[in-house]
Parts: sequence; structure tokens; C-alpha cells
Amino acid sequence: MPDHSSPPLESPLLETPPLERNRWQAFWDRSQFLVSLVLVGGALAWLLFAPHSHSESKSQGGAAKPMPMVDVVDRDSIRVLVDSPLQQRLERVSVRPEVTTSPMLQASGRVIASRRPAQDKSGSPFWQFSSGELLDSYTAWKKAQLEATFAETQLSQIKELAETRESGLQRTIDRLEKLVKSGTETERSLSETKTLLLQTRIEDRKSIFDGEVALKTVQRQANNEFLKLQQFGIDPDLLDDAPSDIDIVTAEVPEALVSLVAIGQQCSAEFNGLPNVKFQGNVSSLSPVLNAEQRTLRLLFVLKDPEDLLRPGMFARIGVGTDPRQVIRIPSDSILHIGNDDLIVVVNKSKGDSQWLDLEFHTIEVHEQINSIVEVRSGIRDGDTVIGKNAILLKPLIVRAMAKPSNATRLSHANDE
Repeated sequence: MPDHSSPPLESPLLETPPLERNRWQAFWDRSQFLVSLVLVGGALAWLLFAPHSHSESKSQGGAAKPMPMVDVVDRDSIRVLVDSPLQQRLERVSVRPEVTTSPMLQASGRVIASRRPAQDKSGSPFWQFSSGELLDSYTAWKKAQLEATFAETQLSQIKELAETRESGLQRTIDRLEKLVKSGTETERSLSETKTLLLQTRIEDRKSIFDGEVALKTVQRQANNEFLKLQQFGIDPDLLDDAPSDIDIVTAEVPEALVSLVAIGQQCSAEFNGLPNVKFQGNVSSLSPVLNAEQRTLRLLFVLKDPEDLLRPGMFARIGVGTDPRQVIRIPSDSILHIGNDDLIVVVNKSKGDSQWLDLEFHTIEVHEQINSIVEVRSGIRDGDTVIGKNAILLKPLIVRAMAKPSNATRLSHANDE
């Protein structure tokens, strides 16, 4: 049996020399150091450059965002991106003048007096009124007119009588003076005649004064009744010698629209009781005073009613200003109410930017709206293109633009600095 207690034999090929083992150990140590150095350097680089890279990616991401649909240019102009959803919803309306006879404004009215034909051949046309108070004023005015005519005639006769009496006495005095000189008449007769002339003059002056006072009194009364009729909206002069086929209609117009009405304007009237009949007439007069409570002015219209269809008290819808005229009209959707102003949005065609739709907003003056159409008095020109339907979508942007300082103001501040 072999002896297991003896040490094993070592092969000379498997034994590593000490010098070579130290070289490999040094190489391994250097490799570990270099790997550690690379890892630490990479970590440090990430810490140093990661925030910059993140912000750069954010800025690049921000630049990649889509262009905004709207932009404020100045206090009176904005722009909308072409082909954007907002721009596609904005309707464009081309403005052109047209001739129209549509009313400039609408007013509510009623018949207050009607000239009725005579009841028989022996009679004459007469007036019917919408109220007893109006009838009383008309009656008092006619009575005062008659009294004034009588007082004027009476005064004329008093003056004529005074002149006749005084001139007769003066001729008597002239004759007596000649007779006294010739000795055929006494001084006493001459003196008595002179006294009688003086007394007659005093009495005549008093009679003339009383006649003038009476005339002025009835004239004042007639003028007061005249003014009362005007307060009712009736032109008293129209009541005299009026034909038998007219009716007098009054209407109330707001104070803000008084500038739109004038005497002689054509008008049309429709009545609830006569739905298929339209009456034509003219503005006859304007009330001299404004209604202090309602802040309205009363207009007087004369309508022709040859068939005697109208009756006092009937209510009417009055269209004022139906004379043919050239106007510019736009849809009411085009108008934006901002503060106390009415504005429209006009397409600026001069810039011609294919990317943007340039818009300006102008202050306008308008007539009353009729059937969703508004007649523009000023602030718009022939050939303008305005935004119609959905213009309200631009209102917040316009309000923001109006609050912005103008370019001129900004340049002035920059120069000051």
C-alpha cells in the first residue's frame, strides 16, 4: 500500500513565478481605478449637464408648440390665424350701399282725432277726439277764438266812434272860434264846447283801454288753449279747414332718437284692428316740450283715411322716415356693445398677410334695429368687409386690446427713457 502521509508532487508548469503575479495584480488594480474614474466622471458630468439638457429640451419643446390662433396687434387691431377653427367660424359680410324705404325707426302711437264726414247734406265735417279733456280744450279754444274776434271788432268800433265824436267836436270848436271873432257867438259857448271835447277824449281813451284789455284777455285765453292742444300733440292750426279724410295720430319717440325725425318726413302706420291695411302720411309737427317723466318727444302725424276706417283711440305701429334714401345696412350680429360704444370688426385688406387675418374695430353710429338689420349712420364705408355672424367671439380679445397702450404711447415712453 502506498504511504499517504508523504506530500504530493507539484508540477513545474502550474507554478506562477512571483514577479509575473505582481505584474498582473498591478494591471488589475489600474483597471479598477480607471473604471472607477470613468464611472465617477460620468456621474459628475450627468450632474453638471443634466439640468441644462432638461431646460434645453423644454425650450425646444416650447418652440415646437403650434402657433396661437389670435394675437393683439394694437389698441384698435387684432389678427386671427388663417384656417384656424376661430377664423373658420367668422362670417364675412361685404358692405354695399342700397336704396331703401324701410323706416328709420319704429314708434307706438294712437289716433287722437278723426275728421268725420257730415252726417247729412246740410251739415259739415266735424272732429271726433279720443278723450273728453281733448274735446273740452278744443271747444274752449274755438270759443276763445270767437271771443277774440268779437273783442277785436268791438275795439275797432270803439276807436272809430271816438274818432268820429272827437273830430265832430273839433270842427264845432273851429266854427265857434270864427263866430266869436266876428262877434256873432259868445266865448261861453266856445268854452263849453272845448270842455265837452276834453271830456269826450277822456271817456274815449277809457273805452279804448277797456277794449284793448278785453281783447288781450281773450287772446291770452285762446293762446293758453292753443298750448293745451299742443300738449296733447295736436297742431291747432291743422284743425281749421282740414279736409274730411284725415286722421291725426301721435307717437312717442325716445329722446336719444329725436335727431332722426323732422317735419315733413314720410311715415307709414299699421293698426291692430286693420291688419291688412297700411296708411301713409307725413310728420306734421313736433311737440314743443319733452315729456319729463318718459323722456320722449311727441310727434304728430296726419294720415289720409278716405274710407273713414279709423276711429279715435285706435293704437298704431308707426314707421318714421320711409322716404327713399341710400343707406348702408349690416346684420345686428356684426355690432359689439362695449361700454357706451357700438363697434364693428372690419377686415384690413391692405396688409395682405397670408398667414393672418388682420382685423380692425371701428366705433359706429346706428339707427334703430329693424328685423335684425341695423342701418349705420357713420363709421363704415362702401366696400368694407365686416365680421358678421359670431363676431361676439372676438369681444374678449377686443376688450383686452382696448386696454393695451397704443404703439405711439409705447414709443413715446421709450424715447423718454
